[in-house]
Amino acid sequence: CNLGFCKCHPGWYGTDCSRKKAGESMEADDIEAGKRPWLKQLGLGQLPPGAQDPPKEPTRKRPLIYVYDVPPPYTTRMLQYRLVWKSCIWRRFEDNNATQLFDWLYGVETYIHEMLLTSPHRTFDPDEADFFYVPIYVTCYFWPIIGWADTPWWYAPRGMPRPMHGANMMLELKTWLETTFPYWKRRGGRDHIWLTAADEGACWMPTEVYNNSIILTHWGRLDPDHAS
Repeated sequence: CNLGFCKCHPGWYGTDCSRKKAGESMEADDIEAGKRPWLKQLGLGQLPPGAQDPPKEPTRKRPLIYVYDVPPPYTTRMLQYRLVWKSCIWRRFEDNNATQLFDWLYGVETYIHEMLLTSPHRTFDPDEADFFYVPIYVTCYFWPIIGWADTPWWYAPRGMPRPMHGANMMLELKTWLETTFPYWKRRGGRDHIWLTAADEGACWMPTEVYNNSIILTHWGRLDPDHAS
């Protein structure tokens, strides 16, 4: 991947290129094959446990979380639109093989997404999942994209206030989930997890989402009348 543009090796697909096409053999990952061993200490270069053949005896710890592969406009494409290179990310690999870390809260979307993709709690089988994580880089969209880049535009008549676009974006993704998969309707969205880390907290989120789902937010605010 390079700045949000990812190209998988032949036979692989998914947000992190860890899904294998049905009927094709599973080859060794980079670490097993002795390629790029320096990635191991970063938790990269290895297939997530959910992508590997299951052991004879159950060893995986619950809860099991299914991470949706949502269309790129809601996630990775945001990394191509941003006008500030160090925004929306939590680390950057430099030319000298060093790693630069960032602690700005707006990068937590890519951090949590990446950690869940590599987590031993991740499952590739949605029927066995206890929870479903819905990746959406709406905080990255709030800054530094909307009002600064020419696109995308989520149906609101003007650029500000930005939650108008965020709410439309989230509703569009929720509709995509409902019409593409059966899992939202199975429990009415109660086992689905959404993240919002912008300054507005969760008060702008559509009621169809935050009244029914699990919300991760640093503010914990759901009311529109803030005192601070």
